Amino acid sequence: MKTFTASLLGMVLVSSATSLVFAAGNGKVTLPAASYLKDAKGNAVGYFKSDVLRTAQENIATGVHDFEIRLPDDAAFSIRADNKVIKPGGTLPMSKGLNNGVLQFEVAPLRKQDIGKVEYEVYIPSLYSIDDRFWEVFDPTYTPWLDSGQNVDYENWLPPLAQQMTDFTQTRKYKDVYTRVRQDRDKDTNVGEIRNHGAPVTEYDYRAATESRDVNASVDAYVNTGELHDCGDWVPPASETYEGLTVDQTFTCQQDQTRTWTYKVGSEVIGTHPQLQSIDDIKYRTVPGTKNPWLSTASAFGTWTNVDAAHSYTSWDPAIVNQTSNFTQSRSYKQNQTRTEQKQQKNAVTGEIRSVGALQNNTKILTINETRTITVSVSGYSNSAGVYSCSGWSPGTGSVNSGSRFTQTRSCRQTQVRTWSYKAGSTLITTRPENRVINTTQSRGATGTKVVTKWVKERQQVPQSCDYMRNWAAARGTIVNSFPVAEGAACNQPGKVYITMDQTMQGQFCGITFLGCK
Repeated sequence: MKTFTASLLGMVLVSSATSLVFAAGNGKVTLPAASYLKDAKGNAVGYFKSDVLRTAQENIATGVHDFEIRLPDDAAFSIRADNKVIKPGGTLPMSKGLNNGVLQFEVAPLRKQDIGKVEYEVYIPSLYSIDDRFWEVFDPTYTPWLDSGQNVDYENWLPPLAQQMTDFTQTRKYKDVYTRVRQDRDKDTNVGEIRNHGAPVTEYDYRAATESRDVNASVDAYVNTGELHDCGDWVPPASETYEGLTVDQTFTCQQDQTRTWTYKVGSEVIGTHPQLQSIDDIKYRTVPGTKNPWLSTASAFGTWTNVDAAHSYTSWDPAIVNQTSNFTQSRSYKQNQTRTEQKQQKNAVTGEIRSVGALQNNTKILTINETRTITVSVSGYSNSAGVYSCSGWSPGTGSVNSGSRFTQTRSCRQTQVRTWSYKAGSTLITTRPENRVINTTQSRGATGTKVVTKWVKERQQVPQSCDYMRNWAAARGTIVNSFPVAEGAACNQPGKVYITMDQTMQGQFCGITFLGCK
């Protein structure tokens, strides 16, 4: 970035501007005119000209550069730069090629009447030169990988010699060293030039490899080393064999031995190792047994016999109560028993048996379970005591005509009982009653006491005319033309009398008929 500040002087021309040839302030000051002032060679009288511009790498700047001309807000007048107007407070972006690193352009007041001085700023954001170099890391070059003939990092031969007892093949791993040469390089981002960076570098590639060899294994014979050791006892012991018998015994010690394995590759011995073993050294003999042949054997027992009566009976189960069909009961009890025991020994050699010690008595309490089948039966119901809670006799005698025979009934409560019997075989175990109450009806003969009234007819024949007898009859009943009720029918108006009257025998007699309730 580069910034310049320049001044411009504006004046009023009093004579022909075309005849004036000068540049004020080393090109930084000019005179006002309607057009750019030129000298006799045609060069602008008013212009901006920079110093020789150099980049950060101190190379002269080259080529077209972008820059800005900035006129401050308080500038007295506008200006022109290469025929482009810049007003106060304005910024004019421009591009222009440099001449030997110098930036130059024409500049003058915009109007010829502008008189005074203004300062303007030329701002160049960046400078560059074709001679600058901007190096970046670039792809290096490599020579082909070549086997260096050097091998490193050898591992052990496998399998190890110490584990082998026959010819075998060993292998081992190592690193085969390959090399190549790397040349680091840089590349210029400006013009694409490439250069070497630093001295060539040798690179190494350690490649896994294996090699093998055939190994011949041979071994010599075992030979004893040292004395016998770790000797045991004579076994089996004589104490484990019965008297009268003999036992073959052995006596064992340990004998150390060694032999040598030799390993060759071709005729070269590459290693040896000893192989050790310990073998049994055994001696034999026969001796008589010392163990007592008389051994405990099963006792001789008498027969178990009961002592005293059985005891501790439990209750029969299930209980009889409420059982209504045949069922099985069970219970348990205790029985003391005793028997004799004779301790014995048996000779393990001859098989003979002998008694040992006095005769002993054994006792035990035996728990015995027993069952029985209960047969259940029940009788029929029968009355128990008299009836009770009876109702009245019905119908009552007062509701039946007096002197009539009839049957009366009444309802009563009657207690009845039946008996459940429980037997085991023919033995009656127990009984239990079962009661019930039933309703019963009783009856009896009775004579009615009710007085019954009927319509009874009576007839009289009076030797008087009916007209004469009418008042007399009216005093004794109700005179009607015909009876409203039938003779013999029941009535409920005792004393009531209906009367009919009719003339008989040419009016000399009055036939009077009475129908009375009595």
